[in-house]
Amino acid sequence: MRPSPTNIHLRPIHHGVYDSAIATTGWFLPLMWLPSNATSITTTALVAGSLGLTQAGLGTALGTTQGHVATLHAITRRRIMRAGAVTVLIAVALVAALSSGTPQGSVTPGLVVAGGCTATAALLVWDGIAHRLRTRRRRDGRTQERVLIVADHRDAHDLLDLIEVHSDTGWRAVGWVDGDDAEPLVTTARRSGATSVLVAASALRRDSVQAQLHLLRERGLRVHMDVGLRDVHPRQLTLGALGFEPLLLMEPPRLGALQRVIKRSVDVIVASVMLLAALPILAMAALAIWVEDKGPVLFHQRRIGRHGVPFDLIKLRTMVPDAEARLAEVAHLNERHDGPLFKASHDPRVTRVGRVLRATSVDELPQLWRVVRGDMSLVGPRPALPDEVSQFDDRLMARHRMRPGLTGIWQVSHRDDPSFESYRRADLLYVENWSMLLDLGILARTVPTVLGRSWRSLRQRAVPSPEPVLP
Repeated sequence: MRPSPTNIHLRPIHHGVYDSAIATTGWFLPLMWLPSNATSITTTALVAGSLGLTQAGLGTALGTTQGHVATLHAITRRRIMRAGAVTVLIAVALVAALSSGTPQGSVTPGLVVAGGCTATAALLVWDGIAHRLRTRRRRDGRTQERVLIVADHRDAHDLLDLIEVHSDTGWRAVGWVDGDDAEPLVTTARRSGATSVLVAASALRRDSVQAQLHLLRERGLRVHMDVGLRDVHPRQLTLGALGFEPLLLMEPPRLGALQRVIKRSVDVIVASVMLLAALPILAMAALAIWVEDKGPVLFHQRRIGRHGVPFDLIKLRTMVPDAEARLAEVAHLNERHDGPLFKASHDPRVTRVGRVLRATSVDELPQLWRVVRGDMSLVGPRPALPDEVSQFDDRLMARHRMRPGLTGIWQVSHRDDPSFESYRRADLLYVENWSMLLDLGILARTVPTVLGRSWRSLRQRAVPSPEPVLP
């Protein structure tokens, strides 16, 4: 039995109900501390309900509800925070306008800000839980959407790679056709068990395909249109029309000088505080590295920074001292076969102390000094090696418009994915859609990602290897 659309995606009405209930609860908790002589519990509930509905409504208008295909979670969180900020501003303005006629101890702007923060935090927690549940169900195949691709040979393989990279969306390609087959698309979709059809721009040039799109919709199949754009976030596009024909407007990027100043200020302040707090950990890690093999504690490596300017990356050494000289010996272990990057899950050059440092990401802490100096940023594209950069195409070279980051989209979303294509798309997605709110979302996601990866790595090493079975 094919999954129905309502089983694959939660209806927007359900999102609105859940968001309203959670936001109302978040507003009610601070307001309930009002003195009993200031307002009744019923009035407090009505005020909290009104603000909760307003915030949920703004969230829906700004697109916080989950779309048919999951986008980067950090970007959707930005819209939740924006809805909360607008609601707080509206509430503060109303409180300021009505404050002259309210009794002593009634609602104050400070209490409104507290309520807005509580409601927004509750929505972010709910959104994170719902996102994890959706991702788990999709990976388990319980809410997969079976997609039939209609495209020429080149576009079909590009779309197949795109679906594979974003496997957490729950899409599974059941096949592809070029649209010129004698068999109607409706028949092909039904025979393959597809629940939706993805049509590439190349296929839309065929009159036979366009004539069948309406029939697909009438038979209950979703029709997704691929416009052929890559590494462009939907918020850069605006749906317009020329007469009655649809058009897409691509907005130019807006990277204001003020945001760059704020980003640099946040980098310096946060990195300095983190570096000072990490000094005891760095001292213990350095001692452990030296005790193990009496080799150097720090590892220096040339990387390419902003505008293509090289700099020395500093990390705690996690490999044997001659690791770079032995790279050819482990080349066959490389898990990244579609690009210039090297990754080996079980690299024999990693030391015992190095495995722990890598699992906990403690080896990355010295890079905070490079953030303070300005060679790196807290959030940005992964710092690439010169040999890797020499193999980048012109499109990927755009990543050098930003400082390389200690963390980023690739690090929190695709670090365990051996595909070079996921690395490429993540870096370009960040560069083309950068904002301070996006940085904050990535930083918020980095902490649980690092903790989860550390727990999994240490737990796997804690499991003893099975004894061989004797004959």
